[in-house]
Amino acid sequence: MNLDLVAGGLLGGIVGLALGLLGGGGSVLAVPLLALGVGLDDKSALTGSLLVVAASAFAGGIPRIAEGDVDYRAAAIFGGAGALSSYLFSLASRPLPADVQIALLAATMLVSGTLMLQKARRTAGPSMTRVGTPSPSAAGVGPMTRLGMKAPGEPEGVGASTRLGMKIIDLDEPPPSLARTILAAIGAGALTGVTSIGGGFIIVPAMIVGARIHVDKAVGASLLVITVNATASWLGKADKSITFDPRVVAFGIGAVVVSLGAARLASRIGSATKGSIMGGILTIVGTGMLARAVWQSFR
Repeated sequence: MNLDLVAGGLLGGIVGLALGLLGGGGSVLAVPLLALGVGLDDKSALTGSLLVVAASAFAGGIPRIAEGDVDYRAAAIFGGAGALSSYLFSLASRPLPADVQIALLAATMLVSGTLMLQKARRTAGPSMTRVGTPSPSAAGVGPMTRLGMKAPGEPEGVGASTRLGMKIIDLDEPPPSLARTILAAIGAGALTGVTSIGGGFIIVPAMIVGARIHVDKAVGASLLVITVNATASWLGKADKSITFDPRVVAFGIGAVVVSLGAARLASRIGSATKGSIMGGILTIVGTGMLARAVWQSFR
């Protein structure tokens, strides 16, 4: 057994886990893992990562498409208006120093992460209503349980959503509007254009916080956008042969398999939990990046 290929598959699994569970982080993780972990040079890692990310994002999107957890309108708007905004702002931001661009990205990640954590806490609060279709194992469950009410004698913390596999929806959350979605897409595209960093860790918070799209549908839409964008970028690369290096293939297989499994697992994790995970990551990374930018400005 070639240990290099096994190691490549395991490292690819990290990319698949991020994409399948959270709908983002693939590009951010794939490039350094291919460069530092697999041993590719930077240019080859960038080229190889594109098809790996496209394939694993598509794999993570399959269960969500099957379950209807994709906002296709948001995916089209973020893929169209977001791309145009990114292009225009990339031209306008050329005079900006690199440290200003990084500080702007860090501040945005910090604010988005904080808002997502607050939203997750609200979602987990008492304003939740359980709705859904009972599973086959729900035979004999009383009407109060089917309606999401606590049945007499039911232990605290065990709700109908736990037994019946129902999704939790915040009825206080207004439905996403077309105007908010377009503005959020323009904002995400602008941030991508200014910082040269895009992907799900920008798209998903923009959809959730800006467009007010449910986290599950936002992740599904993000995976579709990432699939299209990464594939288009890969097709535009001059040298695609590196993508079929055995080490990259093993990396890609690991990413696809884990992404598919993580996406199936994600359906069993509450929306509040997923929002908390992504919000926590954004807050931690944003704080670190902002602190580093401030520190370097005083050196």
